[in-house]
Amino acid sequence: MTSSIFRRFLRAKRGNIAVAAALSAPLMVAGLAVSVDYSGLVKQRRSQQATADLAAIAAAADPNQARALLQRYYADNGLNYAVQQEGALYLADGRAVNTLPETRQAGAPDCVATVEVGHYAPDETLPVSQRFQPVSSMADAVRVKQSCKGHLYFASALMAEPDINVTATAASKKLASYWIGSRLASYDGGLANAIFGALLGTTVSFNIADYNSLASANVDVLATVKELATNINMKGLSYNDVLDADVTLAQFYRAIRVAGNLNASAQASMRLFEIAVSHSNSTFKLSQILNLAAIGKQKVGTGYGGTSTADALGLIRASAAVSNGQHQVDLNVDYRVPGLGDVNFRLLIGEPPVGAQSVAINSPGSLVRTAQIRTLVTFTLGSVPAMGGLKLRVPIYIEAANSEARLTDIQCKSGTVTSVKVQTFPGLAELVVGDVDENSFINFGSKPRVVPATMASAPGVTINGSAQVDINNISGTLMDFSRADIDISKIKRASVTTPITSYITSIIKHLNLDVNIAGVSIGTQAVNMYRSQVASTLSNLTLPMDRVLATYMFIYGYKIGEADVSVTGASCSAPSLVL
Repeated sequence: MTSSIFRRFLRAKRGNIAVAAALSAPLMVAGLAVSVDYSGLVKQRRSQQATADLAAIAAAADPNQARALLQRYYADNGLNYAVQQEGALYLADGRAVNTLPETRQAGAPDCVATVEVGHYAPDETLPVSQRFQPVSSMADAVRVKQSCKGHLYFASALMAEPDINVTATAASKKLASYWIGSRLASYDGGLANAIFGALLGTTVSFNIADYNSLASANVDVLATVKELATNINMKGLSYNDVLDADVTLAQFYRAIRVAGNLNASAQASMRLFEIAVSHSNSTFKLSQILNLAAIGKQKVGTGYGGTSTADALGLIRASAAVSNGQHQVDLNVDYRVPGLGDVNFRLLIGEPPVGAQSVAINSPGSLVRTAQIRTLVTFTLGSVPAMGGLKLRVPIYIEAANSEARLTDIQCKSGTVTSVKVQTFPGLAELVVGDVDENSFINFGSKPRVVPATMASAPGVTINGSAQVDINNISGTLMDFSRADIDISKIKRASVTTPITSYITSIIKHLNLDVNIAGVSIGTQAVNMYRSQVASTLSNLTLPMDRVLATYMFIYGYKIGEADVSVTGASCSAPSLVL
């Protein structure tokens, strides 16, 4: 009987749905609770991400004050958030604490935000995680990480509330156009023709007015690049495309003349250079003399919010130099100076490091740099009466390291640039009287061997001489360019800590002589007599010799112990979110 009832119960189908519903109801309720909690967490995360995004933008307005700006943003929006920076904790009321209060204690924050300042590189070739790099100086970006406890509506009794972590990065784009080199008010026309003729591989016969007009002319760099792009059928491409193309000197000089915003006099002088190189097949890449990395991917013709100029003669010199092959320049020029004598110039300029051009549009942290220079200037002076009619030979070896200007900061207020700071290091230099070994002279990887020079000789008499003047710079010069300075492209000068007022005077002061008569060194008194005669001869010729040396160095954009720097434009954009 019992078994029969049990079998009927098992076969019965009435009430199956009710039983199934009763058994599954807890699971359905649990699933619904999870869905509600999950949707709530998604909404909370979305809200926290929006908060972090806006907070990062607010803090990026001034990375140097990121923590203060972040706390102000949270306070203005009624958010009880603590902020952590470099291990220090700050509560919403501004108090610094070692540890956070326990959750639900009085004063406990709802969330903790960590702020980092750094540099953001918008480089598509870099993984997103590597585009922001924390740095304490020259920061242009802020990264904010927020951590909050998620709120659970139903599952809080079964599990701990999860953390909601979000990250936002914001950066402002700050750019400046600047250059390093030297500017000269006037040129020795004959010497300039000899040097530029050798540099360009042709004969030039320009007058002083031509050089002066180009030395004082400011070329619109971006307009010139745009004109060149049209001229070589690369219109519509990016700056990088045009800068990496091979162009001739004539094409570049024409673009400067047509679009460089020059006055009539400078245009006429530029035309002379254009004609002079019209038959030259030498080519170069604009990337060798211009650094436009910050806007390189933009379409040619678009700007960056500021201007960019460089002196015309400097662009001519730089382009001619890099079209010469292995070394930028390797020249040997003879020149006669009326009233002084014969002068031989042997110049070698090394290839500058990649990415270290002398003109740039870039962000803080970038630099512009001159090339390393080695030169041997040999003066052969006419018959010297005080020395019995002997000719006096003075070989001066000059080695100048790179001068460098680093863009350190761009200050902005309400989207307008207020100042730009540039740290400038004039290159170290040596002036040595002596003869140089040719093989080591042309090898920038080794220090040239300089030996005492034979300054004068006659049958039975030899005068050997040597001198060395070191020009040092221990620390850089911080230059601050105001908005007014930038608007007029003001040139500022940095000098080394060991100034040199006269090349020849400095050499005379350090001159050592060794006098041999019939192969025998003579006594101190006789040496002093000859030394006095040599020094007297050089002293009388100090001014013309200094002028020749200075002009020669200026032609290549060098001033021994000095560097000219100018900021010609700058811009800053409002902070925005970045990947």
